[in-house]
Amino acid sequence: MGKPMKIDMAEIKERVRREQACPRHRYEIGPGPYAMGAKYRCAHCGAEKRMYEIGDYVKGYQAAGGDPLDVCPEWQERKPEGLPS
Repeated sequence: MGKPMKIDMAEIKERVRREQACPRHRYEIGPGPYAMGAKYRCAHCGAEKRMYEIGDYVKGYQAAGGDPLDVCPEWQERKPEGLPS
């Protein structure tokens, strides 16, 4: 068994506070390929998210009428092969 992990609750609470106070997250993920499970940092608040979490956030932002490129400049809608344009 490994050593027990120390948890700094004050640091966790501060990260959550910054993330919730962020007016709009912006993730600049750069060109691929992307590593499975890698985390990307918000340029405004420092929140770290995985690619699927960023994708969910972008889709919600877009559904609310926002431009997905405001959140992730590299965002591209991709349709599965064989679907009409």
